[in-house]
Amino acid sequence: MAPEILLSGRQSSLFHRRRTHCFTRYTGTSRSLQPARKALQLSAVSVHAAQTHYAANASRLHQAHFRHLSSSGSIKALPRRQFTKCDAQSSAAAEVAPRSGLGTVRQFLIGQFLPVGLLLAMLLGFLCPSPGIKAADAGLQTLTTTGIFIISGLNLKRGEATQALTAWRSILYGLATILLITPLAGFLALRLPLNPPELAFGLTVFCCMPTTLSSAVSLTQTVGGNTALALLLTVSSNLLGIFTMPFILCQLLGASGSAVTMKPGPLLANLLKTILAPLLAGATIRSCVPAVAKLVDSNKKRMSLLSSMLLILVPWMQISKAVMSGVAISVTSLLGVLAAGVGIHLVFLAFNLTATAALQLGKTADNAGTGIRRACILVGSQKTLPIAVTVLHGLAPQIGGAVGLAVIPCVVSHLVQIVIDSMLVSLWLKQDTGKLQATQQLA
Repeated sequence: MAPEILLSGRQSSLFHRRRTHCFTRYTGTSRSLQPARKALQLSAVSVHAAQTHYAANASRLHQAHFRHLSSSGSIKALPRRQFTKCDAQSSAAAEVAPRSGLGTVRQFLIGQFLPVGLLLAMLLGFLCPSPGIKAADAGLQTLTTTGIFIISGLNLKRGEATQALTAWRSILYGLATILLITPLAGFLALRLPLNPPELAFGLTVFCCMPTTLSSAVSLTQTVGGNTALALLLTVSSNLLGIFTMPFILCQLLGASGSAVTMKPGPLLANLLKTILAPLLAGATIRSCVPAVAKLVDSNKKRMSLLSSMLLILVPWMQISKAVMSGVAISVTSLLGVLAAGVGIHLVFLAFNLTATAALQLGKTADNAGTGIRRACILVGSQKTLPIAVTVLHGLAPQIGGAVGLAVIPCVVSHLVQIVIDSMLVSLWLKQDTGKLQATQQLA
């Protein structure tokens, strides 16, 4: 006789269903197993303890039951391999491991690695600037920038981006918004009463940037938007922005009477060397070496963390240099930068929400245009941090040791747009859930 553990409620039902399934699978009959019971009562044990106990003893119980039936002549002995497969399915269905507090913190840090890392880098640069100075003097700035865009090229999938070529109206709108319309906010940013004035200059540079390299696409995918369109706009705007952004930035600075003057030619040459060349190198390696492409695709999370780590090092070094040069910034100025970043991003979102609805982008009979509009809204409202930091680093001769101060509004604005857009995506998901529930109730 084989012993049997009596479980109450859901656990007992799950145990019985899995046992019956195994028996039916190998004998062709749904006859329930009823061995002699020697009950071990677990009434004083919690549900979780019962689940753990069952998972630990499931294999022994199954084997005992089938040996009993086999010895009585009811069925033939089952091969061990077949039983193991069934038992593994049963154990996986029954075992529910609670997430520990340490595991929750670890998952949060991995998921929010870039925002948390940027905040810690700024804090470390202010409190202990000497390590950042040594890293900058060793040439780490150039290596990190090159590494960021090589990784971006390695992750570039042309096949996915070209899937959205049919949505030409949305593509034209997205490129015009990213490269021509939103940079106009730089006129306003440059006139903000921020002290020191390098903060306003850094915010102006950030407004002229193309869209983010990954976060907009990730948020579009989360909300169920047109990911192919978001990816196409990301790739094309970052490539075209290398050529358009120097001229737009020069026009903004000249029209606003800024103390910082620059020529587009040298900046364009610097961007081609520090951004386009590594990006194309990474994309070429991916296309020519399938093993590398396979390795990158199978380690997306690690590649993302590596890219974020390299990006975190850049503002750390720049802020450290600014602090060592004796440039000070007050809490009031930081709050002003935060308010300016929030205001500008809300303006971007309001414009894109209104314009995409007015132009009825992606409107079709099956209402698939919602995904297209959401992709245009998210991609058209975000600005990339790596290129902004690279541009400011290239402008160091014009603005001197205050590059670190100019980086601060870029970092703050980047964090602001991630937080606000994540809240917007959550709102959209709640709206979609409500509509779905309403539709099911009517049906």
